[in-house]
Amino acid sequence: MNNIECDIVIVGTGIAGLSCALGFQDNTKIIIISNNNPGKSGSTRFAQGGIAFSENDGESTKAHIYDTINAGSGMCDKTAVHHFIEQSNKTIKWLEKQGVNFDKREDGTIQKGLEGGHSENRIAHIGGDATGIGIINALFEKISSKDNISFIKGELSALLTDDNNTVCGIEAEGFTIKSSSVIFATGGGCGIFGDRTAPEQPLSAFELALQAGTKATDMEFFQYHPTALDLPLEVTVQIPRLPLITEAIRGAGALLKVGKNLMQINHEMGSLAPRDVVSRAVFENRQQGKRVYLDTSSIQNFSSIFPTIANICKQYDIDYNKIPIRTAVHYQIGGIKTDVNGRTCVDGLYVIGEASSTGLHGANRLASNSLLEASIMGKTCAETIQKSNIRGGIIKRRIISKKDSTQSTVRDINNRSLGIIRNHDTLKDAIITLSTLPQTPNVIASLMSNLFALRRTESVGSHYRSDYLETKRMPRQHMNLDEFKEEIRQVI
Repeated sequence: MNNIECDIVIVGTGIAGLSCALGFQDNTKIIIISNNNPGKSGSTRFAQGGIAFSENDGESTKAHIYDTINAGSGMCDKTAVHHFIEQSNKTIKWLEKQGVNFDKREDGTIQKGLEGGHSENRIAHIGGDATGIGIINALFEKISSKDNISFIKGELSALLTDDNNTVCGIEAEGFTIKSSSVIFATGGGCGIFGDRTAPEQPLSAFELALQAGTKATDMEFFQYHPTALDLPLEVTVQIPRLPLITEAIRGAGALLKVGKNLMQINHEMGSLAPRDVVSRAVFENRQQGKRVYLDTSSIQNFSSIFPTIANICKQYDIDYNKIPIRTAVHYQIGGIKTDVNGRTCVDGLYVIGEASSTGLHGANRLASNSLLEASIMGKTCAETIQKSNIRGGIIKRRIISKKDSTQSTVRDINNRSLGIIRNHDTLKDAIITLSTLPQTPNVIASLMSNLFALRRTESVGSHYRSDYLETKRMPRQHMNLDEFKEEIRQVI
């Protein structure tokens, strides 16, 4: 085992992890762990939609705050909402200073797009529909000029703590890395589903954080995207995730249709309603055997404005004027409970980005708020650590992660129980079946999500119960590992 010492370990190379690394002073020795080649892992690079931001003119910020809370079905933590939205304009400018080049108007100002759930144009994009990869490339280029930041390719296997349970390092691929703080920026848990737009992410960080004493929160809330590309079954079984069709297309004028008719959506914003509303409408039509399409024929110069989507359609021999779509799991709202700066209840351990849960998104995320949250969390997490006096001592404990297994079984179970429409019987059956499997990270995450969903006896946001249609806005759920195990025993 190779021993290394540094100031900071960051696990993950998406926008949260890279923003965090760039938020530290240049004399801070940072090691970033990536489970793949840097720049080739994580969800950020697949993001077609952009970053929502508000100008500092008062009314724009108020409208953004209102839209966020409205999309979140009133379940958002309002302090978190204000924290992130009020920093959005400053964050866009900070990203530009790091080399991120957003699409511009002729006058040099940022071109703002419209997406579902937004009452006004406020989305910054790169290359029309290639925002994620544009951000990642720019941040990697910036980091490459920093002598204090280095990368190690390897999979996280253990978390290290001292006698006081203060985190003081990790183990990964033959390396023991001692550090003053550990930051998990490892993405969400959408990999526990088969039908998803997000890449599979290892859930070892989630399990290790729970073993260390953190709490999971909002685990019942997974956002389904209403417009994943609908491909034949023989194609989908051969690809790791479903191609995404960005919501910005509807913001540009595309219409959702069933056959030749407009798809009926019971919401004042129509096809630009929040994602949970549109996803249920798409799902219900498909349950009736109807195919749903995006009619993009009104968008002039489509392939120039949305080159990524045009290329995806070309790859699968689909006419981009009439794109067949379906729903798919897209984003995990729940995760490890943190404050807005990524601080957990365990000293020395921070969790940022989609791996965390701050309460910003409530029961349903507003489009393009996640990249905003991740970038802000990364930067403020670095600032918080630099002001902290907490330092781990001598390594006394190794918290070891188990290897995932039975992935296909887990995905089949979650596809049934944690779908767009849920009920008591399928959730309880899922818990009983999952409890018989080896308790690996993906099984623990699945059990928690099904348990949280079973306990939330209402329909709110992305959590829709056919047996509890009323919205009560029950309190957010938080659970540590011991509480979780006791709850599971009671269910089974």
